[in-house]
Amino acid sequence: MITVWLLVLMVFMERSSLASGNSTMSTIIENIFQGYDKKLPPRYHYATSERQVLVSLNIYIYAIFSINEAAMEYSASILIRERWVDERLTFDPADGIAVLELEQALFDDVWVPDPYIVNEKKSEFHNVATPNKLIHIYSNGTVQFSARVTGTFFCPMYLQKYPFDKQTCKLELESFGHTLQTMKFVWSEDMVSQADNIHLLQYELSHVHSYGCEKSYYGTEKYPCVGVRLFLVRKYMYHVVQVYLPSLLIVLMSWVNFWLDCTAVPARISIGVLTVLTMTTMTSGAHADLPQVSYLKAIDTYLAVCLAFIFGGLLEFACVNVLIRNERKGRASGYTGTKHTSKEPSGENRLDGLKCCNGCVQREKEPERKVSLSDETRTGDGLLKTKPSQLGWTCFWNLSNHGKARFVDKISRVLFPSLFIAFNIGYWWYYLSWEPDEEN
Repeated sequence: MITVWLLVLMVFMERSSLASGNSTMSTIIENIFQGYDKKLPPRYHYATSERQVLVSLNIYIYAIFSINEAAMEYSASILIRERWVDERLTFDPADGIAVLELEQALFDDVWVPDPYIVNEKKSEFHNVATPNKLIHIYSNGTVQFSARVTGTFFCPMYLQKYPFDKQTCKLELESFGHTLQTMKFVWSEDMVSQADNIHLLQYELSHVHSYGCEKSYYGTEKYPCVGVRLFLVRKYMYHVVQVYLPSLLIVLMSWVNFWLDCTAVPARISIGVLTVLTMTTMTSGAHADLPQVSYLKAIDTYLAVCLAFIFGGLLEFACVNVLIRNERKGRASGYTGTKHTSKEPSGENRLDGLKCCNGCVQREKEPERKVSLSDETRTGDGLLKTKPSQLGWTCFWNLSNHGKARFVDKISRVLFPSLFIAFNIGYWWYYLSWEPDEEN
């Protein structure tokens, strides 16, 4: 029986204590809001030089959903926290109550600063399942306000190095109606923090930098403003796999023409046209998600040069085809296309110690021949010696048209790859080491 009475007494005392605590909190709220005017800032009763309210800000990044280069914007979900001191809301921390966590119904009764996001395109507060806002009031008059915002924000991008670029996106908070005379924004020590599970597909967030951005409009006083720069480094491996390697393979495929027979016209036309169209389609696809800027991007340079090499291979085939057709016309009319006739086997032409075999220029081992020509080098005995380069060109022009065509193919087999390798070395070295000037 005594045990039952003790339990009843303990329950009664606990309920009395809870009721007393609720009564105390209710009394504190009534006392601090008695005579409180939310239309006036906290330090309105101070002298003009002392009315400035110091508002400490910090941002928590829940997620960065996407970064759109075409629209030059990024979307994110953030938590904005503001903290300031309002001496009118001080209270005695009695009965262990050091902080008041206000309910939603009382939010409209408290004065709050008026920051807005300068580079905002569109945004909204979260209201599911309840408005994602809170106001805490501490016993010394410190007020903390937090609100979750999801929005799309403008981010100017400089794409000269795309896809090896680094972008800087800003987030600026500025007072809409208060000047520096009555309000000042500062970043807290932990100005920007982020969730651990943030993962960007195309970028990596390297670091964050804070700055002040107070500004005046039309000659008025300056308005308080603070901002952060988010430094983003693009992950370019996707573009290497999806754009650069296929472009390289397409260029290599276009060079197969140089190893085909000069008379294989259908095969060479098919490869040339196919590679040109494929390269054009790939170029269009690479630019589909990019803005139409007035400067040249890194990916534009590479794709344009690849297209130029492929088109150059097509022009090389056109030259070879013209030579082959001239050869056929010459045979039909009894003219072989050579300036020097010889009784040697078909396909070879000899000219004074030079052997031209199927487009290959060779010099036979003969004693040095001295002739009297106007543009040769003079020897000690007054005679002239023929220059090897002149004899080489003489040999080329005395080849049959078919031999010239094969000779052009053999030169292209070395010339095109050599130039393309040199271009790639210069391209990758330049764009991986160059940093563009964003201001220009």
